[in-house]
Amino acid sequence: MTDESNDSPKPLKNALIDTDKLQPGRRVSVDGQKIYPKVEPTSKNDKVKHSGSKLRSLVSLLIGGLAVYLIVAAVVLAWAKQTLLNTDSFVSTVTAVARQPDVHKFAGQKISQAISDNAPSSELIKRLVPDDQQSSLATLSPDQLKNDLRPYVELSVNQVIASPEFINFWENTSRNIHGQLINVLQTAPLQARIDLSSTIDDLVKLLQSSPALSFIDTNDLSKPEASFDIKPEQLETLRRGYLAAERYGLLVAIMAAVVAVAAAIAVANRRLRTLRRILVFTIFSMLLLVLLITLPSRFHPNVVDPATWAAAVSVFQTLFGGLAKLSIVFALICLTALAFSFLVPALIKRPTKTTTSSS
Repeated sequence: MTDESNDSPKPLKNALIDTDKLQPGRRVSVDGQKIYPKVEPTSKNDKVKHSGSKLRSLVSLLIGGLAVYLIVAAVVLAWAKQTLLNTDSFVSTVTAVARQPDVHKFAGQKISQAISDNAPSSELIKRLVPDDQQSSLATLSPDQLKNDLRPYVELSVNQVIASPEFINFWENTSRNIHGQLINVLQTAPLQARIDLSSTIDDLVKLLQSSPALSFIDTNDLSKPEASFDIKPEQLETLRRGYLAAERYGLLVAIMAAVVAVAAAIAVANRRLRTLRRILVFTIFSMLLLVLLITLPSRFHPNVVDPATWAAAVSVFQTLFGGLAKLSIVFALICLTALAFSFLVPALIKRPTKTTTSSS
């Protein structure tokens, strides 16, 4: 029997001994030949599924953005309905404005300027200036005299503004004006006029309660227009906004927000991630709204009188302070929901420890 030749090739246990560093994913055989990994061709159904997945992600993103917008709108409408459209709540809010020092200062300056410009200077000197200082004012020009008399007028006016009677006057005035405006929006006349003559008369009576200002009359406050008209196009815009917020706007915004959130989650490929994104963007939007409300206090434009700007900022922040608080509360609720969205799945997926008893 003939022995087999020892020159016959032996099978290789590892035909792939190295990787091609120039082209990762391709290997090199023993004899230096290139061996490519087998690539399965992508089927048409896989391509359709991939494009459909991208489309669903895009639609979910758009609906989720709409949902965040509707949530913010619902929060703003809820605040507006409770604060701006309810007379008692509105009066309570703006009455707090009358207690702000910046508002006191601004009101004192404006009322004092009107009295100094219109009241007889001789009467102001007689009632407000001490006897030992009256002679020094007699030689001044009319313009200089008005400027020098203003501090004395402001002192007396500020005493009236700091009294509880001024708070009552502010509250009654706010209720009167708000009631007139709501009545106009509800009755829908072709034209509207807000009458302020009674407000001016009440202010004069309040100033006359001070012995130093008992000589003041209505003409001394210079009221060229004790009322203002609302143009028909402005009235129509206000009426639409009022009806949207008062009757059906809030309910529609809430229902639309709920539907948008549900639709965004239903369409999404990863529903839990979509819910988390909606919560994150809602929190960001609420905090951005708070930042916008507090932003005016960080700026002091040189083109505006400091006292006027300070009073405007106090009014703005007092009026919109409720919206800022509501936004913070809603952001905390969304933050809690976001935390639960991570906690609950982690608890569900946590493996349970099983104990086995040895026999």
